[in-house]
Amino acid sequence: MSLSLLHEDTFNRADASLSGATMSDGVGVWTVITRTWDVVSNKASKSGGDGALIRDSAMSGSSTDQAAEIACDNDANGVFCRRTTVGSFNSFYLAYIDGSAKLNLYRNGGASAGDYTQIAGPGSTTVGAGVAIKVEAIGTTIKGYVGGVEELSVTDSNLASGDCGISGNTAADRTYDSFRDYVDAGGGFSSAFFRENAGAGAVGGGPFARANAGAGAV
Repeated sequence: MSLSLLHEDTFNRADASLSGATMSDGVGVWTVITRTWDVVSNKASKSGGDGALIRDSAMSGSSTDQAAEIACDNDANGVFCRRTTVGSFNSFYLAYIDGSAKLNLYRNGGASAGDYTQIAGPGSTTVGAGVAIKVEAIGTTIKGYVGGVEELSVTDSNLASGDCGISGNTAADRTYDSFRDYVDAGGGFSSAFFRENAGAGAVGGGPFARANAGAGAV
């Protein structure tokens, strides 16, 4: 199964709060869960302490097969998918860069803010500043990527659906660039998809349609 781009934010805009902000694609919307999140110098910036979370609230919480990707400038940063609220806390799968600049996969079960279980890692690749990391959940297979290359894979069936976003797991301020989230195209399309492929006919001239021309489904 392949996933299709749903929402994207390059953060290339004037400095401002990310709370309630629309992403650069004009469709995704940021909702701050914890701490303070802003755009500073064309990057996302988190401040205000540990356990920082921000999510794409325009993403359907019923989405099951999904992925999220972010380029991080420091360690103790991560990106999550299948986030849901459990009482006063959040559960999710997290791709996380540790203090040795290695990728790890964690599951937060939502019993508390610190209910983390390491499910894979650390990986062998050193994650450089600005290199994209991605967490992907398809069925019970959870994967982590560095620079578009699969680094970790594990089976876990604890979390079934939710939304995607960014995590900051240190008291220090951190910065991020180029967020993207993805879903199974069979589960529905974003308004960004329809805007990009509008007016092209049944098969159309949009990138998704062109890639799938003659496949029958489109």
